[in-house]
Amino acid sequence: MRLVWYQRADGLWNAECACHATIAGVPDDARGDAEVWHFRRAQEDRKQRPRLPACGPKLPEPNPNFPDPFVFP
Repeated sequence: MRLVWYQRADGLWNAECACHATIAGVPDDARGDAEVWHFRRAQEDRKQRPRLPACGPKLPEPNPNFPDPFVFP
């Protein structure tokens, strides 16, 4: 699993997951560890709430004023 990360003005990184979780304030070198931690935590949460959506990258909502497809580096 790889999330789509967005850099904040203070240099830290945020990511949203398709399971409706947000990972916020992560340094650049710890993003991989944060994804692993989140995935393991979500697996534990699914044992109690089986209807929790699957993890994965949450892409931005389409903007009708800008119909071109998204491009990620």
